[in-house]
Amino acid sequence: MTKTPVTMKIRIEKADDELGIIWGYASVAEITDRQGDIVPAGELVRAVYEFMENYYLGQAAIFENHEGVSEAVLVESTFHVLGGNVAWWVGVKLLSDELREAARKGEISGFSIGGYADAPPEEVE
Repeated sequence: MTKTPVTMKIRIEKADDELGIIWGYASVAEITDRQGDIVPAGELVRAVYEFMENYYLGQAAIFENHEGVSEAVLVESTFHVLGGNVAWWVGVKLLSDELREAARKGEISGFSIGGYADAPPEEVE
């Protein structure tokens, strides 16, 4: 199987301008993403724990629009049950005035995670 890039974007649910923190679901298991794929609950949990380990080891970061490392830090990470599905809830503290202003203006409107999924081999006729 080959690894196929996947993305999922979910809106910000809560913001505290004074603290500079935005909260929302980074991913929800068992729903169809933009590529038509579904992340099984067990895989989401495994991926989150792997990300968190790498984040605390300094080997993973929060990016801005999937590009450069953002001036932001993860301050909350937990699992919720959302509509019967496992969901990853995060809080991100925006450290720069520019990011905070972008969030106020709605230019930062949600969380988007990227990763890779196993894709079945294409059939050759």
